[in-house]
Amino acid sequence: MESSETAKASQSISFITHMDTRHLRWATVFASLIAFCKGRDELIPSDLLAGIYVANWERVSIFWPHPELFDDFIAEHCDWTEPRWMTWHRWEDESRNEARRIRLPFDFKISFLPSRTKKRFFGSAFQRSPDWQRIVETGEKLTPYKVPWRGQILPLLTPEVMLLAFIRTENVFVGKHLQGTGLLVDKLEEAAKRYIEKPEKLMF
Repeated sequence: MESSETAKASQSISFITHMDTRHLRWATVFASLIAFCKGRDELIPSDLLAGIYVANWERVSIFWPHPELFDDFIAEHCDWTEPRWMTWHRWEDESRNEARRIRLPFDFKISFLPSRTKKRFFGSAFQRSPDWQRIVETGEKLTPYKVPWRGQILPLLTPEVMLLAFIRTENVFVGKHLQGTGLLVDKLEEAAKRYIEKPEKLMF
């Protein structure tokens, strides 16, 4: 019979339906940072596209004969015009600020004015919109990669798989227009489904 501790552990991880490669995790970090900069606590598909653009440009720009069209698409449809290097720098600033906050947990300054705590990126919680979830579900069906995790075998998502999922998910605005940028769909699909002997190594 399953112990109560085991049952609780199983319930706590039951919502995990896939794993991400390290490249897609970085894209999700930047998607969250972009949503944070826009004052939102919900992640939407355009955030993920912009996150892939910032984190994985070298991997994904090869799927456009004119990569600058993807760059323009991110500005027009994802409302993110900041240069990629500057977004990386923004994340590094947030990381340094958080490290300083952890080292100096107590503020002994005396002030007679009410304190206004600035919202921080680290520690902020982000919900994922229904359209984001739908794209993820498409990616879970498209990916050829499966990896073991805590007794389960889960789909492994990559940036290439998720780009493909954008154009294969119905009624997602940014996905509908992404293909119009000259995206080489056949080349993308080939890369998304290429054979990898040990896909679990892409996780770390």
